[in-house]
Amino acid sequence: MHKAGVLAGCLLAALVFAPSWAVAVEDTVLFSFEEPGELERWFGLDTARLSLTAEHPSDGSYALLFGYERKVDGWPAVAVQPPGFSVTDWRPYSYFAVDVYNPEEGSTLLVLRLDDAAGRRFNRAEPIPPRQWVRWVIPLAGMSIDRSHITYINFHLDRPQTPGSLVLDNIRLTVEEPVPIVSAGTAETRRDPAVDTSASTTASLFGYDLAVVDTMTKVRIDAPYEGPRQRTATLSAARGEAEGFQILILAAKDLTDVRIEATDLIHAQGHGAIAADNVQFHQVGYVKTDWPFYGVSRAGWWPDPLLPVARFDVRAGDVQPAWVTITIPDDAPPGEYTGRITVRGANIPPLSVHVTLRVWSFSVPKEGSLPLAFTFGEHVSEQIHGSARWGELRRRYFDLIAEYRLAPDNIYRPTPPSLDDVLYWNERGLTAFNIMNVGNKPQYGQAEIDRILATIELALEQYGSAGLADKAYVYGFDEIGPDAYAGLKQIFGAVGERFPQLKRLSAMQIAEPVFGYVDAWANTIETYDPELARERRAAGEEVWMYLSISGRAPYLNWFIEYPAIQARLVWWLAYLWDVDGFLYYFINHYDYRSGVLPRPIDVHAGPYTDWDPASFVSGSAKFNGDGLLIYAGEEGPLPSLRLANIRDGLEDYEYLKLLERLLVTSGRAGSPGEAKEQVKTYVRQVITSATDYTDDPALLRRVRDEVAAAIESLLR
Repeated sequence: MHKAGVLAGCLLAALVFAPSWAVAVEDTVLFSFEEPGELERWFGLDTARLSLTAEHPSDGSYALLFGYERKVDGWPAVAVQPPGFSVTDWRPYSYFAVDVYNPEEGSTLLVLRLDDAAGRRFNRAEPIPPRQWVRWVIPLAGMSIDRSHITYINFHLDRPQTPGSLVLDNIRLTVEEPVPIVSAGTAETRRDPAVDTSASTTASLFGYDLAVVDTMTKVRIDAPYEGPRQRTATLSAARGEAEGFQILILAAKDLTDVRIEATDLIHAQGHGAIAADNVQFHQVGYVKTDWPFYGVSRAGWWPDPLLPVARFDVRAGDVQPAWVTITIPDDAPPGEYTGRITVRGANIPPLSVHVTLRVWSFSVPKEGSLPLAFTFGEHVSEQIHGSARWGELRRRYFDLIAEYRLAPDNIYRPTPPSLDDVLYWNERGLTAFNIMNVGNKPQYGQAEIDRILATIELALEQYGSAGLADKAYVYGFDEIGPDAYAGLKQIFGAVGERFPQLKRLSAMQIAEPVFGYVDAWANTIETYDPELARERRAAGEEVWMYLSISGRAPYLNWFIEYPAIQARLVWWLAYLWDVDGFLYYFINHYDYRSGVLPRPIDVHAGPYTDWDPASFVSGSAKFNGDGLLIYAGEEGPLPSLRLANIRDGLEDYEYLKLLERLLVTSGRAGSPGEAKEQVKTYVRQVITSATDYTDDPALLRRVRDEVAAAIESLLR
């Protein structure tokens, strides 16, 4: 039995003539040392010291550390009395149990004392071997005290000859006898040489250990984990936002049928809860890279696809991340929430992670403030899954793309999307969409121009009647040179004359010969000139940004081998440079290798996938993850670790835009420009240019919290 608030137990028969206390009862955890205020209910006697420890919990993140001094004529003790423990009638239960760990070199004799309301006393002693866990189980039947009214629990040592400490955890009353603690014996004899567990005895005791790391951290599955073994996740998020962390499962042996469960997250002031249904889990999958065209630290297994499996195995020696995402309901009351996430398995005892979540008093809107043009190639995904299944899967792809704050746009589409599709995207946060790609010819005939104009006109009539025309644009002349300027003037000139409110977007260098013909320029991250962009904005144009294979280190990018934080920092840079929109050429670029498509990932086959991550190949030059942000699974689309960080960065961007607006409306800034400069003082703490930025997730989160606190101060 392990602590989990109130645990399921056996039901006692409620017979007609049974005493009033002999009713159905569940096992009860008296103390898990995971909830606020539990430690304060205890007191120390005879120089005993009490504190919480995260070093040796038997379950969860914390345990009670009982420190003591040498006392040749004393009895150091830790004790608790009602109302410190609420269950005083112990008659429905059969056993009292406590997990005890002795970190000292020698054996220690621990004594349990129980008192009843009449002052009668029960004592029981148990030797605790060195460096060993003991699950101490005391039968309650036959005690010479009144079990209907227990008034005192005391753990003490009888005149210890040396100073030391003990760890107490998981104190509970049970109906059935608890199973012995797993892997009894010393840490030295239990250590598995396949995994370095020197930083923690938990793996050797239980066969595995847990550690919490940030979502901006990429963790190797096939190398020992040497980071901190903390088991507490501390998060903050706005309403409507998705925020998360990773739980690393550090396997000292083969683990089977591993599953992850969440409790509700309970508001500290009693203002309701965030239901466990809002907590989503993915097993982090891995792709095997070859050496790419750009410089990287290594080739081999890299984390990226997120696999939606309810149960999975972990092989001995692996470091398996589980990706945890908490989506904050739109109506969640602000404040502090706490809960627990527990890892279970067929051949392991449960271990838990404590979650502390602060929900801010503001919301992140479903529709973002920054226009986005990320291409989703429907035809590619349809080829992978087959036309027979595509009707079933098509909107599943739409839903996943929208869930990560993008839209299934396509800068290459030759014909307008259907109104039904655009309405569907718009309900899920659409910011911009392409009507059609007009091409990139150096010369157009009049018949072709007329056909393009007629197609746009018919589409705009439909979109306009649905209130969507303001999100539409036309695209063309992708990465052209001067030889195509004449064709651009022809077709973009005709579009601008017929539809003056329709945006003409092109990914090309800003060029004076076509000034007046392009409404929105998209420049690569390494060619983006903030000063030139300001000049074009002053002329009434927009300047967007995009990433490509040319933007390599030290520039930000989201290649598979690049630090995950870069996918998030892109959006802080977008704010710093006043970028008007963001374009990306593909999110499912699978049609490489001369048209040979990859096979969909079997998410149940384990984390080592057979997906080739070289998504863009030119001769011998490989680019891993370029144009690849979602994967094809056998049952539909799979997100990536990088896509999750893109979503987090887009949500960060909304924080910055909200603070900017509030500075103006509150009068703290005299103009939007002044407000932007105030917000940029936060941004410059994490990034100052496309090549000068932090790689520290903790710093980014700290600055993000400072922005959130500034927002809240303006909302009061």
